[in-house]
Amino acid sequence: MQPRSTDQPVPGFYSVRLRRGAAPCVAEIRWEQPLDPVTGETLDRSYRYTVRINGVFFYDDATLWKVHDYGRPISRVVHDNHIDRARWALRYDPENPICNPLRRADVADVQIRL
Repeated sequence: MQPRSTDQPVPGFYSVRLRRGAAPCVAEIRWEQPLDPVTGETLDRSYRYTVRINGVFFYDDATLWKVHDYGRPISRVVHDNHIDRARWALRYDPENPICNPLRRADVADVQIRL
């Protein structure tokens, strides 16, 4: 495995924890035109690196570099599987730690469902 570039992000899929104690999430770094934060439409601006956490677009460059610096590369299949699980949890179990990658996962609050 070759060393990761430190001067610019590398597009791809990553697994990362955005906060200590939080559930791991998946991220995708892309080289694309930025999206409008209000409407979600593509803007007429130059291309730039963007990041999506659990399939949701993040507008924060610090998050982009956190994913690049601390993320573990994963395959697209693993990424898509995690996205599907996160969407299911958001719909049927919104208190699940996978739904909010910025919140600490308290083991005492997690309910085991049989």
